[in-house]
Amino acid sequence: MDCLACPAYIASQIGDKHALERIASEWSNGKLKFDPKNFDCVGCTEDGQHYNWCDMCPVRKCSMDKKIKNCAYCIHYPCEELEEPFERLPNAKKNLDEIRKNL
Repeated sequence: MDCLACPAYIASQIGDKHALERIASEWSNGKLKFDPKNFDCVGCTEDGQHYNWCDMCPVRKCSMDKKIKNCAYCIHYPCEELEEPFERLPNAKKNLDEIRKNL
């Protein structure tokens, strides 16, 4: 949603293994189990290495299919697909709304 504000992306970029372990634990819940070894990430909509959830992420898939930088650039924003991510990542909506305001 905003790679530069994503703790997993930041920790991955600087190689902070302890932070990746903490983030994986915090992000895991009954439905999802994150492994810190899979958090090597270049950014959600960039080609390259991503943590294992990215390949299954419906938001990323939608952005990639539409060939848009992120959801803020979508004519259907906000959509139903974003309800759950917005609950987990409250700043994501704020960030995307700010991007839309400046389009």
